[in-house]
Order: sequence, then structure tokens, then C-alpha cells
Amino acid sequence: MTFIRDSVNLSAMSSFGKLFKESFGFALRLARQQMGPLFLLFLISCAINLTVQAYLPESPQQDGPRIGLLIVLGVWSLIEAIVLFLVLSWGVPATRPPAAAATLREPFKEPYLGSFIGEYFRALAKVLLWGLLFIIPGMIRYVRLFFVPYIAIFSKAYRADEVDALELSTRLTRPIFGRIVMILLTVVATDVVLSSVKLLDDKSFILNGLSLTLSFLVSIWGYALMFEVFEDAMENSTETP
Repeated sequence: MTFIRDSVNLSAMSSFGKLFKESFGFALRLARQQMGPLFLLFLISCAINLTVQAYLPESPQQDGPRIGLLIVLGVWSLIEAIVLFLVLSWGVPATRPPAAAATLREPFKEPYLGSFIGEYFRALAKVLLWGLLFIIPGMIRYVRLFFVPYIAIFSKAYRADEVDALELSTRLTRPIFGRIVMILLTVVATDVVLSSVKLLDDKSFILNGLSLTLSFLVSIWGYALMFEVFEDAMENSTETP
């Protein structure tokens, strides 16, 4: 029994190692393919973040301006996440056409933006609602709906109006829930560790810029990593009833 358990553990570690290796290569190819728009987005992000940080008051007597600037930063973070997702998704067909039979090889030939934005905020509203009521159920809901943006862009069945994006995401993530949690924790931990370089001197323009750069690069890798998992889930869903 111990031998079998150890073999399963080694197999799981090998699978994760292969996944991370492939996702790094995929992320590099995506970054090269979309270098222009990614660089522009990065410059805008740096300008907004560094400007807000420079004018962010430290005095507790200035809570009003501080809250306003933090709201601006939060709104920009949401916009940046959406734009980054779309920019990277645009690069997928040219970098590595989706292999799963249930995914579109040329998802941008037909109108997509309205449905993508609608599903993105629909999933976000569900997560926020559950998160405001109960923290743990909110986190579970977040994992369950993590594939919604990918589905809105790449799923043939969704684009043919045959499935609901939230229901399909829930179905796809159910058998690999633990795997997704481990991957998300790895990405978040990597981002926290690398971007914490600014803690060496939070007033340093160079260190803050380096922190933003590393965080941006981790976001690209996180997209590639989760696309690999999403594509695998879509492929398996076509093989099992």
C-alpha cells in the first residue's frame, strides 16, 4: 500500500512538473507574440500604479483622498486584468491553436466582446455575492467559476449558445478542484514573493517598478498555466459523458 501511495504521489509531482514546464514555454511564446500590446499595457499600468502610490497620503487624517486613490487603483486592476486576458487570448491561436475538439481554433472571427464582458462580470458578481456573505463559500465559488472567461472566448458549445458559461465552468472544475486550488496558491505565492521586492524600500521608484514588472510577468505565466489546465479539462470533457 505504501509503495502504491508513493507511486501515485510521484506521478502527481511529475504531472505538475510537466504542467509548469509547458506553461513557462507557452507563456514565453505568448509574450513574444503579443509583445507590442503587452508592453503598452505594462507602461500604462506602471504609470497609473506609480502615480497613485506617489500621491497616496500616509496620514490618517487624509482618509478621504486615500480611499479615493485606492478605489482608482482597484478599478484599474480590474480593467488591467480584463485587457490582459483579452490580449493574451488574442495571441493563443497564433502561438498554439487550441487542441481540444470542444475549443475554437479561431475564436475572434465572430463577435465575442459583449458576451465575454457580460460573462466576466456575471461570474464576478456571483463570487462577490458569496464572498460578502461567507468567505469560504466565496472562495469556493471563485474556483468553480475560474474557467468562465476562457469558456466565453474558446468554447464551441458556449458560442453556439448550447451551454451556460457558469454551469460549464462548474462542471469542468468539479473533478479537478483541488488541482486548481494548488495551482492558484502557487501562482499567488510566486507573485507575493517576487513582487515583495518593493518592501526593501517602498519609496524607491526602481524597486516599485521592478515589483510591478515581476507581478506582470507572473500574470502572463498564470494565464498560460490556467489555459493549459482549461484545455485539458475541455479535452477530457469530450471523452467522458
